[in-house]
Amino acid sequence: MNKTTLYSSLLLALWPAGAALADIDVVFEHFLNEEDVPLPILRVQEDVDGADETFDGTWIMDSYGGLERYDADRLLLAVRENGINETAEGHDAALAAQYPDRSLIWIDPSTGAPTGIALEVGHTPVELDADFLGAGGSTLDYYFTFGVDDEGVIYVNYKNKILRYAPEGEGFAAPTVAYTHENDGSEFWAAWRFATVRARGSGADTVLVVGGKTWRANQGYRELVTEDGLTFKETDLAGFKGGGSSIIVAPFGDTPTQEWIYGSFYPGGSHGMDTSIVRNVRDVANEEPFVGSQYAFEVDEEIGYIGRFISDTEVHPDFPYLVSYSTPSWNSAERGFEQPVAGWIAVHDQFYDPELVDPDTGEGDARLIGLRKLEVTEDIEMVGATALWHATLGELNINVLPGMRPGQAELLWHSGVWGYGRYILDFAPKPIEITEIARVSPEEASITWTSEAGTYYAIETSTSLELDSWQKVLNSIVGEEDELNTALVPVDPEASQTFVRIGPGNVFAEDFESGAAGWTVDVLTEPFPDGGNTTWDLETPANVGPDGAYSGSQVYGTNIESNYGAFSNLTLTSPEIDLTAVERGFLTFAHFVETSEEEGGQIRVLDEAGEVLAVSEVYSGITDGWQEVSIPLLRFGDTQLSIVGQKVRFQFRFLSDDITEGDGAGWYIDDVQIN
Repeated sequence: MNKTTLYSSLLLALWPAGAALADIDVVFEHFLNEEDVPLPILRVQEDVDGADETFDGTWIMDSYGGLERYDADRLLLAVRENGINETAEGHDAALAAQYPDRSLIWIDPSTGAPTGIALEVGHTPVELDADFLGAGGSTLDYYFTFGVDDEGVIYVNYKNKILRYAPEGEGFAAPTVAYTHENDGSEFWAAWRFATVRARGSGADTVLVVGGKTWRANQGYRELVTEDGLTFKETDLAGFKGGGSSIIVAPFGDTPTQEWIYGSFYPGGSHGMDTSIVRNVRDVANEEPFVGSQYAFEVDEEIGYIGRFISDTEVHPDFPYLVSYSTPSWNSAERGFEQPVAGWIAVHDQFYDPELVDPDTGEGDARLIGLRKLEVTEDIEMVGATALWHATLGELNINVLPGMRPGQAELLWHSGVWGYGRYILDFAPKPIEITEIARVSPEEASITWTSEAGTYYAIETSTSLELDSWQKVLNSIVGEEDELNTALVPVDPEASQTFVRIGPGNVFAEDFESGAAGWTVDVLTEPFPDGGNTTWDLETPANVGPDGAYSGSQVYGTNIESNYGAFSNLTLTSPEIDLTAVERGFLTFAHFVETSEEEGGQIRVLDEAGEVLAVSEVYSGITDGWQEVSIPLLRFGDTQLSIVGQKVRFQFRFLSDDITEGDGAGWYIDDVQIN
């Protein structure tokens, strides 16, 4: 017998469903007029004349338009106005040259200190079209923001245009026009503005999300796509006017092809007292455009987080939460607030089901799981009795950096006036530590690891470390209360070495490859007394039906070697599954269907007493090979009832009549999971 050596490779566990408040770690956070401020133009401005915010190079209020990561070593900060009137006699010309209006400044990601000019865009970077100017459009006074794609191309807004700056040598090439919003007939077309520019992807796969943060008609959020990576066209429009996020694949949408985008109704869409975050949903496979849906989130009035004046929202495909920025209020006294409102960075769970919300208590709103208070209020920057509008504008950017664990991300925040900061969001699960490995027999080893109660684990083994060599040997292991789990792992006694890794598991998983422990089959006598001549068989598909199993070789199917018969009424019932500690999830399985339209299968959910809690749709007709099915536990199938918080069995029921026309192989089931 060969000696087997066990090695452990570290994977990560899922975070528990009921995650508590977690860390928002400050890397740097710079507010105006702080001691030793690294950006000398970030300061409280005094003696500002008039309430109008004129951004033409003479305005002595400094303001900012974005903070983005450029590469591993540098951030970029947009200086909309340096707060210096360059036309005034005796102005600080050296400082103005160091931080030009409409420029991007390199920022050290570890300190937040400026390290030089990256790009001077200027007040009039390209010529505007004659129809825009003819309609009353101005070349000056434009919102200034930008986005960076995955290859370092910078996209900057200018009036009704998006400009593209490609890297060239140590700098950037002259701008080209990537997008022009043509005259759409709206009243404010000649006063067009983009207050948000988000870029993801590169080349022909680049996607821009742009929006105006304004109540003005047609200046809401839109998606821009490209075929050549140079010029863009609009494809879809989201129905909100405030701070819009990136577009992501829905982490738990009703269909696997759904995409989400978030936005707020302030600034731009409300007076601030009624601020909300909305989620727009579209289905890419069905070519459905974005449509609005509800999204409500918890607040914490005890510590002062009320979620008003939400200036921006952001999500990332590799970070499972939503982040929002609640700006210090704009003219709070005028809006009915007794005192100025501070700023907040808040992290929310994306999960939200309006059907589960208690309208009286708010219980069921998307969880608030992280907060950072920004110690600034509107009274810092006032013109007479009026707060400056641009102070309310701000933006968030989320980046998942190399080496970060799932649930960790970098967050970049800036305000139009208050300051800027970099944070590390740490909502990652605890790393799994394998504390003990012991060989207990030639065919088994004992492995102990740190775990979390309410989390499910799976164990995989490999003898070669090749990607396709890993085999899942254990699944659905529940984390122990004492934070240590031990399991017996099967190993090949003939292998010279075995590698083991532990990662996230499913609440329940059955692939039928080792039999079907706990599963039962039955033939019902109602409504057909003789029960028909069809049975559930656990075998490898043969003669009829699919070419093989969905995975492995074993499946449950109706009459595996022949078509189903008449008057069938048979059930395949799972073992009892404990969902008492589960807050949400999905029943997923693979199936093959070949029946007439009048016959087919349906899933029934049974409680501990065997009573039917909920039912799925009826599966009939003919599928194109194996298909994956996913049903949310909170809105199960046709009944749309929640089945979490209890112990249940899933019953796959198949019925047929006495008409043979359209009959076929029947219903085949594989890889049943709850995740």
